[in-house]
Amino acid sequence: MRNDNELNMSGMSRSCRFLSTEPTGSDGSSKVEEAETVNVPPPPSEKLLVFGGNGFVGSHVCKEALERGLLVASISRSGKSSINEAWTDRVSWHQGNLFSPETIKDALDGVTSVISCVGGFGSNSYMYKINGTANMNAIKAAAEKGMLF
Repeated sequence: MRNDNELNMSGMSRSCRFLSTEPTGSDGSSKVEEAETVNVPPPPSEKLLVFGGNGFVGSHVCKEALERGLLVASISRSGKSSINEAWTDRVSWHQGNLFSPETIKDALDGVTSVISCVGGFGSNSYMYKINGTANMNAIKAAAEKGMLF
């Protein structure tokens, strides 16, 4: 159950309650008072790029980011969502393949944050390829654009 002091980030704004202190006595002690609720919109230029936005974890990351007011982009090999839900229409889908890093560089333009949700299970060589090489390619591409990953 949510209380009034928790951060509520829904839609395009967040609502929070700030506390203030003011001196109350000659000994310098402070009194803490609860202030009014302030709605603060997220920065309009925050854009998140999610690698693996079609997967189980990545799709939840995309959906949550949209609910928090971020612009969201995702890269998939097909260039479109494989998920049939309304929120996917608000994601900017790009076609790319992490094994061909040149195909993902344009999707990084204008992005302020990157999250990789790419992963897989299988043989050791397959897991190394998906969980290792693919993610390293994403990190290198983001670093070349000057982003922290």
